[in-house]
Amino acid sequence: MIIEVQQTASSIKQEYDVYVDRDYYCQGINGRLHKYQDIGLVRNGESILHGDHQRLHWKHYIPFKYLFGSVNLSRGLELKRGNECTGSFIRSRTGFWDYFYGLSVGNDRFFRCYTRSIGSYDYVSVYDLSFPGAVETEQIALLETYLTVVDNKYKFKLYLLDEYAEDKDELIMFVLYYANYHFTERFHMSRGTTYTKAWSFSKNNQKVDPGWRNVHFPNENFFGKVDPYDLT
Repeated sequence: MIIEVQQTASSIKQEYDVYVDRDYYCQGINGRLHKYQDIGLVRNGESILHGDHQRLHWKHYIPFKYLFGSVNLSRGLELKRGNECTGSFIRSRTGFWDYFYGLSVGNDRFFRCYTRSIGSYDYVSVYDLSFPGAVETEQIALLETYLTVVDNKYKFKLYLLDEYAEDKDELIMFVLYYANYHFTERFHMSRGTTYTKAWSFSKNNQKVDPGWRNVHFPNENFFGKVDPYDLT
């Protein structure tokens, strides 16, 4: 399964069109005024999934707490379908450059995400930690972001194994959540194309392999099909 999230509005609005296997699926909305506003997925004017930012225990706001062997938790988000809580996101920082995102989905599924920037792209690997004794060897998805943008409108591409299709809404929400903290520019006045290159330095870099896409989606790259005449 391939999910594309294309930003359609920036600056005053933060809106996205979402496509699943090239068919339009829904609209994504991030907060207009600041990054702690609600996040949502909407289809035909009705909410699919809603995200509320959560204030964490005060101890997690102690600066550089991770330097003393503790973990700093931040960026909490609670997911809701209607009034029912269906999951949560959080960031765990274990070192100056070292952190990961924890995703809880439903009552029994847990994912862990690691980030890495390489040149013109930003990557996030998603691992399944749901089964007993799980370790970070079962990668189920890769999020790819092209850092060259027009008018600060980003495009994201998520490659997801088909057996995890039931979790697509939560993972689309993660794309919005990740964009909200890493890429969203509010009230900017810039126009035109921005070219960016970046490299990250972390002990977790080894857990993000862009080559995963070539193994599981060999006929696809960020810009579409490798063979444009392939109609499958």
